[in-house]
Amino acid sequence: MPVFEYQARTPEGEVQSGRVEAPSKNGAVGILQRHGLIVVSLEAAEEEAAYARSLKFLERVKGKDLAVFARQMAALFEASVPLIVSLHTVAGQTQNQKLQDIILDVAADVDGGSPFSEALGKYPEVFTGFFTQMVKAGEESGTLDEVLVYLADYTEREYKIASKVKGAMIYPAFVLGVFAIVGAGMMIFVIPQLLGIIEQSGAELPLITKIIIGISNFLRNQWYIALTAPIGIGFGVVWFIKTPQGKALWDTVQLQIPIVGNIYRKIYLFRFAESFSLLVRGGVALNESLTISASVMDNSVYKQIILDARDEVTKGESIAKTLGKHPEISPLVVQMIAVGEKTGQLDSILRNVSKFYEEEVQNTVDNLVSLIEPILIVIMGIGAAFLMAGILLPIYTSISAVQ
Repeated sequence: MPVFEYQARTPEGEVQSGRVEAPSKNGAVGILQRHGLIVVSLEAAEEEAAYARSLKFLERVKGKDLAVFARQMAALFEASVPLIVSLHTVAGQTQNQKLQDIILDVAADVDGGSPFSEALGKYPEVFTGFFTQMVKAGEESGTLDEVLVYLADYTEREYKIASKVKGAMIYPAFVLGVFAIVGAGMMIFVIPQLLGIIEQSGAELPLITKIIIGISNFLRNQWYIALTAPIGIGFGVVWFIKTPQGKALWDTVQLQIPIVGNIYRKIYLFRFAESFSLLVRGGVALNESLTISASVMDNSVYKQIILDARDEVTKGESIAKTLGKHPEISPLVVQMIAVGEKTGQLDSILRNVSKFYEEEVQNTVDNLVSLIEPILIVIMGIGAAFLMAGILLPIYTSISAVQ
């Protein structure tokens, strides 16, 4: 369907711009006028070049983009701006071209009579099942404005936690990467010259020096293997993790990694408590809420635990008793859910649990960041000591033999 770029004014005089899909120019004018807009200009959108379409295909919608979308929609809804106008307004302000096109498609579907949740559900790679189900619950209960505020808060918290964890990993990865490059450069260019002098002395070389010589010779003579092997292994690991068996193995191992595994556990408990509380508050049935909450989990271990709980709840079992069978669910969460089931305040208690784990994740990541620097110093110190020992030991041995 043709796309038209428009500029229009609201009855209050506010200027808006964006894109609208319509079979013709007159049809586009009609759509805009039906939403109370006074058309200032309307032009057919230019066809995109092939390379532009390719770049758009590669572009990803990040958590930050989704958080901004949810917050803007919530603000417009609170201001009683109609849904179609809100979507076009947000699309005009969206920097991510892929998300902008998706929003315009959603606006066209809604304008054609589709429910907002159904239009969002056509893009599961951007709007998760949790997101669309919450919107659906808001539509059915007439509280879409409140739901959008909840979703805005939720997506912002998710983005902040994910950014905090990623940010904590970037610094050590950068430092270790630079250290590896510098170490490889010394092994290839500096160490051979120093060791060549040591070998000429004829002294017996210590084991540590022989190891350094072996590494140096390998990097100089088989550099292509040293360069391509890590890349090949990296691609192989990524491919394996994407398989069902690899994903299941990685999800299990992920939770066992010291310190990092503890962070992941808290993140998954936060996601479960946050999503489950919002769904229950939105009036979604418990079985459906558990199903949707499971879809929010990136970890198959926690996903299966929640799905098992759903099956048991269907049979009449309590949620707390079912979750209590799994050591991955902390006793605190189990006890809080049990209290919520007894008092009928499950949504508010789960909200408190999510706040607790949100703070726990932030505190744990902060502690990890404070530990990273001394750990890196120790690692680099050990590496430097290894090189120095390999060079100085044979020199010391030669001097001792001469004396």
